[in-house]
Amino acid sequence: MKTMILFLLASLPGLFCSCDKRDRFDVPLPVPTVTAPNVSSTINVTSITATSAVSGGVIANDGGSPITVKGVCWSISPNPTTTNFKTTDGTGTATFSSTITGLTGGTMYYVRAYATNNFATAYGNQVAFVTP
Repeated sequence: MKTMILFLLASLPGLFCSCDKRDRFDVPLPVPTVTAPNVSSTINVTSITATSAVSGGVIANDGGSPITVKGVCWSISPNPTTTNFKTTDGTGTATFSSTITGLTGGTMYYVRAYATNNFATAYGNQVAFVTP
């Protein structure tokens, strides 16, 4: 009887411990990764006037989440983002065209296409142009 009680007491820790490494605190749990949509290119700027121009972009893929907004953003400083001036040109993956307005003559502008999904915003290559 004493032997049986000692056996049961000795095996109790095994009942509450797991040999599965996923339960150990030192093994990291899987973390989700976010893939941004892929804006493969900004379309060259055309129809440039003192106050407007036309550009656009090609959205190659949605990064695993539907495109919620796309367009072009521009600034007088390099690498414009959606916090600068921007157009909104619909949703989804496709080639699109944007009319940029409110420009000032004789000024250099930088423009990039952008696409936003539920996780991130991605930008196309930068294109520079000067208004007449």
